[in-house]
Amino acid sequence: MTTRLTKFAILSLSILSASLISDYAVSYFSSWSGKNYKGVAMGMFVTVIVFYPLFSLLERYIKKASSSYIKSSKKMAGSSFFGLIIGYALAILVLFIMFAIVWYDLNPVRDLKSIF
Repeated sequence: MTTRLTKFAILSLSILSASLISDYAVSYFSSWSGKNYKGVAMGMFVTVIVFYPLFSLLERYIKKASSSYIKSSKKMAGSSFFGLIIGYALAILVLFIMFAIVWYDLNPVRDLKSIF
């Protein structure tokens, strides 16, 4: 199960990273969904669905970086499964923040600071 989860984590992080690099496609989503966090989450979901078939072109380069990140997070946590979950969650959080900034000019870190 950990092997399948690792493959999923590497592939999904790679897809999201490739999408972030090619933000020209995101401008379409921001024009109809509005500038809010729901739009950020929806845009991330649609990006995975749209870019999955196209991802094979960039797969070698980004998959290697994602794989290295997942492997190092597993080593740092000591437990393979726990490290995978923690590393994946942190990477998704960072990507969410980056997507919010790039797509919608929202800054979740600043918004959280204003709450506390």
